[in-house]
Amino acid sequence: MSAIRRIVEIEKIEGYKVFCKFDNRKLKVIDFQKLFNSWNVKEGDFEYPLMQSLEAFQAVKVIDGTLTWENIKIESTDEYGKPVIHSLDLDPIVIYEAAQP
Repeated sequence: MSAIRRIVEIEKIEGYKVFCKFDNRKLKVIDFQKLFNSWNVKEGDFEYPLMQSLEAFQAVKVIDGTLTWENIKIESTDEYGKPVIHSLDLDPIVIYEAAQP
């Protein structure tokens, strides 16, 4: 079983490309324009605002080893049915697998 790779830092952002350093010291780039297109992101999807605004997209941060957009809020409920709000983040496995060297 392989380890789940975590992002250590964002090296740079160019347009919709994010260059990340992972915990295995590999530097990889994630092209989110291609990724969002492959996911067929459309209006109403959590990622949609990121496709509409480069400024919103580039507000990305590394939090808990993955890419997080604190400017995009998601409302859901916890296991007790109480409302919770959290920031949009992506599964680090998905990011690592989508990244190119």
